Amino acid sequence: MFVEAPDLTGYDLLNAKEKLELERAAGVYNNSFNYVDEQLKYFYSARLAAIASGVNTDWLSKPLRSGIGQKHNVYLEGGAQDALYGVSMTYANNLGVMKGSDRRTITGNTYLSYRYKNFQFRNDLSLSYNRGNESPYGSFVQYTRLNPYWTPYNADGSMKIYLEEVRDNGGTYLANFDTYDNLDGRGSGRAVNPLYNAGLNTVDRKTYQNVTNNFSAQWQATNWLRISTRLAFTQQRDEMDVFKPAQHTAFVATPTFEKGTYDKGYGRRTTTEGMLTADMNKHFGDHTIFGTLGMNVQDVQYSTEQLRVQGFPNPSLDQFTLGNQYPSGTKPYGTEFRSRLAGYLSNVSYAYDNRYLLDLSYRLDGSSQFGSDNRFAPFWSAGAGWNIHNEDKIKNLKVVDRLKLRYSYGYTGSQNFPSYLGINTSQYFTGSEYRGVIGTYLVGYGNSALSWQQTRKSNVGADITLFKKLVDITANYFVERTQGSIATISLAPSSGFRNYAENMGDVLSKGWELNTRFNLINKPGSRDNWSVFVNAFHVKSTIEKVSNTLKAMNEKADKTLSTTPIMRYAEGQSTSAIWAVKSLGIDPSTGLEIYETRDGKLTNTYNPLDQIIVGDSRSKVEGVFGTNLELSGVGMNMFFRFRVGGQAYNQTLIDRVENVEYKLYNVDSRVAEERWRKPGDKTFFKGLVNAGGVSGGTTLASSRFVQDFNELVCESLSAYYRLPDALNNRLHVQNTRITFLRAICSALPASKGNAG
Repeated sequence: MFVEAPDLTGYDLLNAKEKLELERAAGVYNNSFNYVDEQLKYFYSARLAAIASGVNTDWLSKPLRSGIGQKHNVYLEGGAQDALYGVSMTYANNLGVMKGSDRRTITGNTYLSYRYKNFQFRNDLSLSYNRGNESPYGSFVQYTRLNPYWTPYNADGSMKIYLEEVRDNGGTYLANFDTYDNLDGRGSGRAVNPLYNAGLNTVDRKTYQNVTNNFSAQWQATNWLRISTRLAFTQQRDEMDVFKPAQHTAFVATPTFEKGTYDKGYGRRTTTEGMLTADMNKHFGDHTIFGTLGMNVQDVQYSTEQLRVQGFPNPSLDQFTLGNQYPSGTKPYGTEFRSRLAGYLSNVSYAYDNRYLLDLSYRLDGSSQFGSDNRFAPFWSAGAGWNIHNEDKIKNLKVVDRLKLRYSYGYTGSQNFPSYLGINTSQYFTGSEYRGVIGTYLVGYGNSALSWQQTRKSNVGADITLFKKLVDITANYFVERTQGSIATISLAPSSGFRNYAENMGDVLSKGWELNTRFNLINKPGSRDNWSVFVNAFHVKSTIEKVSNTLKAMNEKADKTLSTTPIMRYAEGQSTSAIWAVKSLGIDPSTGLEIYETRDGKLTNTYNPLDQIIVGDSRSKVEGVFGTNLELSGVGMNMFFRFRVGGQAYNQTLIDRVENVEYKLYNVDSRVAEERWRKPGDKTFFKGLVNAGGVSGGTTLASSRFVQDFNELVCESLSAYYRLPDALNNRLHVQNTRITFLRAICSALPASKGNAG
């Protein structure tokens, strides 16, 4: 059993009085046109009266709860000398922090292993079913925007549909603030009450069924030759149902017979793999040779279908077939993906006296995802190792248990992109014909020369174990050069296509990784143990080659006004560099931001041509550390994640503090407390209006929001008690463990926007 509880410590929104005062001070209720100014005063009076009556709605708490989940597992195994079997069943029910949300998963696993003379067969079958229900309360983001001077209830206690209705003395409805986006897909309009929908018969459900079967067979032909085969089959079927009846607030402004929708979606992914290998090993005195020959094939198919029906006047008519029609101009649609891969592999390993090691490997892989001119690509690697601990002068050193040096060099490939990039793709005109003939048109322009994206890797490392396995260290330094990175190239409008894929650009990555473990207590007989581990790594990637197309993308970025830094591609620069205009902060006298141009001049005018590298999102060092401890059956596990160095662009500060629609939505308390207000104020944030009474406008990407990013996160904590063997024997069980405390604590992006 476990608990999921909401954490709202990152949210500090304005209360009703504070929000209304912010609006008044920013001039929301003032207008130079008398009739508009009079209308706005009606709104101010109505909201002030609501506050005076005690309205101060805590919207964040309305859709939340503490969810109590549970997980159960049963496992049975048995067999004889030549046959073994195992069966397990797992049931998990996770209740989310949003009311009405849950995830239920049922998983069954079986395995059967059988040995007959020189043959061994094994089959593993896994069946799983998952059903997830989203909350009928909508998305949590909707509640973070609602103004606290609104109440969700009518005078009689019933739920409101519209959150605000203000009329003048003549009874005319006033629509000055009817540009509110309810995030329900219908665009701007009147603010509606998301709590109203929770009482309706709505459905937002996703399910999947997964079948995975792995069959393997081995034949020990001789004492030095083994033939192995493996067949794997995986299929997952997905289904989605989203039903909203006509009474849902998303349809308040929709024509009668179009109210209510049912979205239905299906997906299926099937993967079939096969592999056949022959493994050989031979010993000749101090010489040992291992060899492998093999081949593998893979077929991946994926398809989706989705459609929408509208017109569900009664919430009880919640069957897909009871809708009136497809929305105007729409029809069912879907996607299809298929790729095939075939490969041949070989590997030879040689060891002399278990001291000197040599590995050679070669692969020839072909994939249907590449152009017809480059279906196949060769990949090879070579490696060498030296077991120094087996040298005569080192064997007698009691402090050294293992000391191995190794080096490897080789190529790998990638095919992670859509299957149609290498071929021309056509589609039928299904809605028109010419003299009884249905035509086709090109929807994708393929590149027959599209080839494998190759990465050249070299690695030097060491494996060290010291002091009778007290200290265990694995260290690596690597250099990777990716050649032929696949990018999308824009085409001239006259071609009829926006873009096509091409191999272009090289990226160089250098880095190191260090994995250490200290086994402070190790008593296998009593299971008493205590170990501490630290794993850390660093990597830096730079661009070595930039094509003319990518240079054109850079030129476009130099002309684009954006609130988020835009990626640029510059030779010799980091792939994770942050580009923005350099900022000197907010001018205390005017409330305007001061920028520095590329030639060192100061200005209040933002120009994207002045963008420079102002940081790098790649950390200096990051990794994990933790400890595992068990004494007399009482155990504890702790795991932490950390990063040191590097920067982050704090988009949260822009979105939640500066680029806010304070006229319509509730905002962070820093909008009222920490933004510039009058000449002389020294603030980090610019004013809602500057010294000239002009709105501050949209904040664009500048170095003001680049912050150092250091992080320490508690990933998980757990404590348990392991039953003694004597009690296990009396209960006819084995290795029984009771976990009485388990916590998972993650660092989530806080609305405060602190980059850590």
